[in-house]
Amino acid sequence: MYQQLTRCLAINAAFALSIALAGCSAGAEDRITADEARDGLQSLISDTAKHLRDEPWNEVVGPPYSMSCGSQKRVKFSYSVNISIGVDPKADAEKVAEYWSSLGMNVRVSDGPIIVVYGSGGPVSVVSFGTGPALYDISGTSRCSISG
Repeated sequence: MYQQLTRCLAINAAFALSIALAGCSAGAEDRITADEARDGLQSLISDTAKHLRDEPWNEVVGPPYSMSCGSQKRVKFSYSVNISIGVDPKADAEKVAEYWSSLGMNVRVSDGPIIVVYGSGGPVSVVSFGTGPALYDISGTSRCSISG
């Protein structure tokens, strides 16, 4: 059991890191503040979690954290939450994909033993919802912004 949980956490951490390392491009992102970028990411992930389950999700590494986005004056934020896996991962993945699509985001769903929903646009650069193996995970990176 401990090995399975450790492996699951390692997979989720690697997944979150890949999301966090997603690049930012210059452009419209320069027009949002760091607070708007952080709050948009946190709201999207929190709202997505509530669409699936109305119970507390676990913050993987704490509240959204910032990192450089190509220069000292530009930052982006990363944030991840997880919870024990649900009864019907496929239906939950479809629910997330529909919700993100309703927000005007670009959505892609990978099919396999572990279903992952990827989203981009709207308030975030990238976001994902993973369905396992033992935990659901929602991880994302905000758009780049001008730091205060």
